Amino acid sequence: MKRALAFLTVWIIFFSAAIPARGEEEPSVYSYDFDFRFSMNADEFPARSRARMQGYSELLDALELKGNATWCPEYDSFDLNVRIIPVSNPDSSVSFRLFGIPSDICLSSPLLGNETVWFDNFVLMEFAMKAWKNFHIPLQYVALLLPYVTENAFSKLTSVWDQYVGTVTGDTVISARTIQNIAKDWKFQVEDSDTRLGHWILALSSAASDNGVLENEFMNLADYLLNQVTYGGDLQASMSGNTEAWTNEAGETLFTRTVNEGSDHWTLSLPATSSGYVPRISVFSQTTEDFLSLSAEGSYNLTADPEVRMSGLPESLLDFSLRLHSWPLRLFDGDFTGSLKISGLLLPGISLSLHGKVTETGEVSLELYHPVRPGGEVRSVLTCSGTVTPAPVSSVPHYTSADMHRYLRIFGVNDQSLNEFVKKVTRPLFYGMLDFLYELPARGCQSVMDDLEEYGILDMLLSD
Repeated sequence: MKRALAFLTVWIIFFSAAIPARGEEEPSVYSYDFDFRFSMNADEFPARSRARMQGYSELLDALELKGNATWCPEYDSFDLNVRIIPVSNPDSSVSFRLFGIPSDICLSSPLLGNETVWFDNFVLMEFAMKAWKNFHIPLQYVALLLPYVTENAFSKLTSVWDQYVGTVTGDTVISARTIQNIAKDWKFQVEDSDTRLGHWILALSSAASDNGVLENEFMNLADYLLNQVTYGGDLQASMSGNTEAWTNEAGETLFTRTVNEGSDHWTLSLPATSSGYVPRISVFSQTTEDFLSLSAEGSYNLTADPEVRMSGLPESLLDFSLRLHSWPLRLFDGDFTGSLKISGLLLPGISLSLHGKVTETGEVSLELYHPVRPGGEVRSVLTCSGTVTPAPVSSVPHYTSADMHRYLRIFGVNDQSLNEFVKKVTRPLFYGMLDFLYELPARGCQSVMDDLEEYGILDMLLSD
């Protein structure tokens, strides 16, 4: 549940990024001010964590979130300024700024004095796995929320495909020789465990009871492409009207995509792997001037063959469904809903729904709740209310990796650089947090301390 709430909180902070508002400058730049309040129902959490979550509930009730989000799609850059404000004393607020590009994000704050830290997302998953191994903090699930992390992990595989195949338009045949070359290069990549892909695979199955299953599937990826997907023959891509279809030597349809005005529907349906797992995914999206609707579902489960199911392998590695209905692309008067269900060996089980309202004047409300249970009462887990309003644009975010590299790389600190950093930020951090913590409820602070102690972070911070 904590991971689900972390996902929702990240989405809320960047909510304005989903509602484009064009600024006057060129190139296109968008900017929104936001103001949010939160409330959490601790009774909806498991009994073992309910007391601690009650502290977090009181903490959320005591805080307000204000800020501005500005971004430029052409430059793939953003600037997010946030103030966390104690409702009892707004003068004791703390503020921070996040800015950068998907691969490199920087953080600055008065709490850090004149220091700015740089998060190198190229190695974020590797860092997350160290946090999991040493402190058992499931940071890898936060890393998986960033699309860049997965894009980075598969970049070498996709570059191999682009090298041999490129962009396919019209009727095209991908020869068996080309498939063999792709499989050869893929095999080299997946067998090198000390890569971004290796860390991604490990992260996805790190908390699973049988974490070797996914690794085995990827290790056999090249053979799977040659034998099960293509049967050693060609791949045929064809176009018929607005529909693209890919078929193999046996005439099996592997992929279809139909694009019409405002809608995009694609389906991937591959043969069973050598272990008996069948990959499936289907995505349908529809876009209007006001909103986006999306339906996505997929699975990586064992085939129905009784002999395969007697192999002792986990029946389901992943089952998921995501539904978004009428999610706003600009401010308008209307409701929107969403639901997410995840099950299987690889990821924590999640079953949550969301209902939201937005108005043309920028009023926004969100409610996260458990799905309807037969004969049971629907109770919300987390609510958020506030405003999102267009803001004047003062500058165009335009960052490059070189701009970020001059700051302290937080994932690469050593003892010397860490000691120097601590010396510089101790005073502003201490005085900046003193007034802020004074305004917070004691139970909320205790819940934070309990989690820091449970994960070993407190011992690390207090150690010599």
